[in-house]
Amino acid sequence: MMGKLELGNFSSILDSILKKMMDGVLIDGIFNILNDSIFSMNQSMIESNDNLDKIKTKISKILSTLN
Repeated sequence: MMGKLELGNFSSILDSILKKMMDGVLIDGIFNILNDSIFSMNQSMIESNDNLDKIKTKISKILSTLN
C-alpha cells in the first residue's frame, strides 16, 4: 500500500474482519476498534515512524477468535 507494507498488512487484517461481519458475525465493540484503527492508519500515513503494532495486536486477537 503505497510503499507502506505494514499498513497494507494491517488493511488486509481489517478486510478479513469486515468480511466476517458481512457474513453476519456480530463483534462486540467493533465500532470503537474500527475508529481506533482508522486513526492509527491516518497517523501511519502522516508520520513515517508511527507503529501499528498495538492496534494490529487488538485486531488480530479479534480475528483469531472468529476463526
